[in-house]
Amino acid sequence: MDTIIPPTSISLILSELTPNKLLKYSRIGKNEIYTVNSQDSPNTINEIARLREITFRNSGGGIGKSKDVDHFDLDDDGDSQLIIWEPNEQKILGGYRYRSFPQSLNVGAEYLATSTLYNLSKEFVDQYLPFTIDLGRAFIIPEYQASKNKQNVFILDNLWDGLGALINQNVKYFLGRIVIYPELKKD
Repeated sequence: MDTIIPPTSISLILSELTPNKLLKYSRIGKNEIYTVNSQDSPNTINEIARLREITFRNSGGGIGKSKDVDHFDLDDDGDSQLIIWEPNEQKILGGYRYRSFPQSLNVGAEYLATSTLYNLSKEFVDQYLPFTIDLGRAFIIPEYQASKNKQNVFILDNLWDGLGALINQNVKYFLGRIVIYPELKKD
């Protein structure tokens, strides 16, 4: 397994978390919900990739590389990232990778991370995908997963709050997959 990269400078992340990327303030927990991508926020994407690998390894998964990143994150027309930012501690608490096909110039199975796992019918690609947001690579950093601190449940609520804010009149469906590792720690 590769050694995980060092944390990205907070000042670099803050320089990329600009008001135009603020999706909303969370309803619970006083966190901020942003959407970023590799083109407008490469340093933030680097930190997200680092945190995902830490989180997934902690649960018995991970890709074994220095950070969890792939072409869906990095392509010019790649996926976006919804993140929960804690402004007082100045850190990312969790996130979700997504592609909003109603907003995308490219609609097709090859742009859908889920298509690497499933065979999608032409009917699905033609009739449903144009109205779909594909979700994946969700994470909440390990120190905010403990069930002993009820504030931690707010992070999951914040993620769902952010997903709700992504919905517009052209989005009808969310599509994604869930991986639950057998080694997932229980408090």
